[in-house]
Order: sequence, then C-alpha cells, then structure tokens
Amino acid sequence: MKIMATSGPNHGHLYPMVPLLWALRNAGHQVLVAGPERFARLATAAGLASTSIADDFSLGDLGPAHWSQDSAVESVGRHVREYYVPAAERTAEGTVQLAEAWRPDLVIGPYWEFAAPIAAARLGVPYVLHGWGLICHPQHERPAREALLPLHDKWDVPEDLPPAHYVDNCPPGLQWTEPPVPAIASRYGDYNGTAPVPDWLFDEPKAPRVVVTLGHVPVMGDHPDVVRTTLDALAEFDLDVVVAASDRLEAERFNARFVHGLPLSHVLPSCSAVIHHGGSGSSWSSTVAGLPQLALPQMCVQFQNADRLHEVGAGIALHPEVATVDAIAEAVQRLLFDGAARQVAERLAAENTRRPAFHEAAEALETLA
Repeated sequence: MKIMATSGPNHGHLYPMVPLLWALRNAGHQVLVAGPERFARLATAAGLASTSIADDFSLGDLGPAHWSQDSAVESVGRHVREYYVPAAERTAEGTVQLAEAWRPDLVIGPYWEFAAPIAAARLGVPYVLHGWGLICHPQHERPAREALLPLHDKWDVPEDLPPAHYVDNCPPGLQWTEPPVPAIASRYGDYNGTAPVPDWLFDEPKAPRVVVTLGHVPVMGDHPDVVRTTLDALAEFDLDVVVAASDRLEAERFNARFVHGLPLSHVLPSCSAVIHHGGSGSSWSSTVAGLPQLALPQMCVQFQNADRLHEVGAGIALHPEVATVDAIAEAVQRLLFDGAARQVAERLAAENTRRPAFHEAAEALETLA
C-alpha cells in the first residue's frame, strides 16, 4: 500500500504523525511525506522518505504581522483562515500533482492541512485526519471553508471534504469530546525531532529539574517577555532550570541552562515539572511522561490545551493577563510540592500506554484502502 502523508509548516502538526508513519513503513508499506521544503527535510531527518511540494515558507510569512489572540473559538477560526488557507494555496498544486503522479492508496494529514483532502478527493482515495492531541473545536475551521472554495473549484472537488477516519491519539481522560467521524485509537508518541543527547543529561540533577519551552512557533513580540517573566519567577527556587526557548534572550542574565534544538523527549525523563506554552507537542509529550505542567498559552489552540490540562488537574493554566511573576511562582510551588497534578499526569501517562500501539493503528489503516 502507498501512503502519502502531508504537513503544513508547523512542527507540532508533522511530529505527532511520525511514530504511526514508522509503523506503516515497518509493516512493509511505502510511505512518502510531502510538505514545504524545510518540513520535507524534517521528515527525512526522522528516517522517512519525503519530497518537497512547495518552496520553504513559515506561518509568519502568510498572515498578518500581529499575533494578538485569545481563548475564544472565533480567535482560533481567524487564525486558521489567515494562516492555513494561504498555506494551502501555496501547497495544493504541488500536493495534487504529486498525488496524481505517485498514486497513493491513502492520504493522511493533520488538522488544517487543507491540501491533503483535495488530493485525496482528486484520486478518489480515503483521507485520514491525524490528531495532535485534543480534538479541535468544530467551529475552528468554519471561517476557512468559504475561503477555500476557490481552491476546491480549481481542482473540481466538493465543497465539503470530511475525513474517512480520525486517528485519536489522546488519552481518554484528557480528551474532551467524541470525534465526528469513525476513530482509529492510538497512543501518543512523543517524537520531538532529532539531536544527539548531551552529556549533562546522563548526570543526576542536583536540584529538581524544570524545563521551560515555548515550542517552535515564536510568538511575535511577546516570546522573550514570557520567558523572562517565567525565569524571574523561578529565581526564588532552588531548581535546575533548562530553557529550550532561548533564541532571542540574553542568557547570561539568568541562572539557567539554555539549549537550542534539543528534543523535549530527551530532557523530560529527568524533569520534575514542565513550563510551556500549551502547544500540542509540549503538552502531550509532558503528559505521556507523567509530568505536572504549567501552561502559559499565547495563541491558537494553546488556550484549549492549557485549559483542558487545568480542568482535568494535570496542570495549571495561566492566561497572559494573569501570568505575573507572583502567579507563576505560586503555580510552580503547587506543582512541585503539592503532588496532586503529578498524580493526574501519571494516571494519564498510564492511560496512554494502554492505548493501541502504533502497529495496531497501522493495521486498522490497512483496512481502509
């Protein structure tokens, strides 16, 4: 069977698919990842065959210069329309041309990768939507639908292109609703990229280790300020602080270890807690590691992820308007010394290990083509 996987310009959209794509390849299927140039290279680094279907671009190249967003469903809808519809306009032609030349039996892609269902519809093959944790609110894509009509007309495909199945990789205790189409259950795999493991990670931390990360997508204007506020809050504790969000910070000011390009999965096993932005990769990798989390959401579905972690008790969410030095310090105190959030996180991690393994999810996909 030939499987074509597509991804837009977002690490958090590509990486959750990688373990399942490995399983499909290891089962003897041909797997090809198609994406913008840089993301094709990321797939190659993960050991997957890949090809570029568009010149390199980032989300910041596509939409408005401002990134001011809030937790409202409408705010996420505007984000999807303003950034991911233009992404599809750049990738659809290359994706369709590749599909028509390579003739996959199945197309799989993440949320908001709108070229994938177009290509699948052109070939008349199943399209599978791969989750990145929480099921997205059904209203998130509504503003994009009208904006996508010209692309659908160009490629002569129906206005509505629902997936045949949904790969649900969220622990049941964390998921908030049922998928709108038949689901293929899978565990979450914490693939976060590739890099050598540094020597210091083999040493026992001399104090509780806390990692601070804001993921791969910078928050325009506020990114350094969020990390600075967090590090000021951590200064009152005796901690081993690892900062994986240091691109635009003056590292010498803070008593912390600054790293760049270190996969989160390398450092999490040695951590006592995680502070992140509510991104899906950071949230779910931390959850399946059984770690309590402080989420400081800034944009998009980060608010949905952060609020859900808070709701189930696996962490604490602080929205921008309340994420002060004092509030962050109080939250860290609770996460490190209360124990309640850790118990919930460990329960969710155990749930994840009981989910179907990737080879089982791959076997379910085999029945679709």
